[in-house]
Amino acid sequence: MQKSDVFLVQVSKPGSTNILNNGRYRNVSWQSKPRDLDHGKVKAGDLLLIYFASGSINFKRQLRRIYRVTDVSKGNEEFELKLEREINPLTYAQIRKYVTDGILSKDMKNCGQYGFNIRRISKEEYEKVLQLAKETPPISKEEDQLAHEEVEGFLLHLGNLLGFDTYTTDKSSKTKIGEELGNLCTLREIPAFTGFPETLDTARQIDVIWFKDRYPKYCFEVEHTTDVTKGLLRLYQVKELNASLFIVASSSKRSKFDLEIRKEPFNKIKERYIFRTYTELLELYNCAQKFIPMKASFGIQ
Repeated sequence: MQKSDVFLVQVSKPGSTNILNNGRYRNVSWQSKPRDLDHGKVKAGDLLLIYFASGSINFKRQLRRIYRVTDVSKGNEEFELKLEREINPLTYAQIRKYVTDGILSKDMKNCGQYGFNIRRISKEEYEKVLQLAKETPPISKEEDQLAHEEVEGFLLHLGNLLGFDTYTTDKSSKTKIGEELGNLCTLREIPAFTGFPETLDTARQIDVIWFKDRYPKYCFEVEHTTDVTKGLLRLYQVKELNASLFIVASSSKRSKFDLEIRKEPFNKIKERYIFRTYTELLELYNCAQKFIPMKASFGIQ
């Protein structure tokens, strides 16, 4: 009996659609691309560790599923697959950090690389991935279904419901149902609330801001696939503002948040940072949707 091998596979929209909807993986041009030659080594019984790239229809920028190859077509162009297991998500940022720290090999750095499709990895590497995923907290079904733009959309809707002027830096991005974020916010540009151009420039890059009387009241950084450190740094750069500073992310990133705010320079203002999960945001949004119309019908302004 042949031993099974493990292959790291990256898919975007077409590949993820084929795998998730049809249980198949296909690459008809693998022989013409030297980087894809490992595709020809795949046989029935092998395992495919799937990294879903940013263009995927689900599980964007995550190592998330493992499939068993049940059949291989003539010429190794297409594989029939059976889901072997689903693991707790390892995000692009986590994978890069594990490679940098020497926990994972440089082979795993292929995740998220343009043009990468497939590479055989060692069983030891595969076992490390399983262990790391086991140590990663799972995320809720609600959190799993959200994308970065989706969360920003909820924040804009919620801010509007609560009577704030709203701003986003991602005006051209769209939610899954086609809403353009620029059409959801009430401000196309942020007000000149300070005489310091550097502060205004930084504020323009923040994911979502709620304004009251032309001044920032709440600033939100959504950390979906990126490291929370980047969001903390951007918020730190506007620390002079009299505004609450929120990181909104999946529950799996709370421990990372707690660790980072103890470090320089974030520990200087750690009491101002607030971490909220996607689930908590959705709960508040759903309550506001019910409360605001009831408040108006009751006659309260």
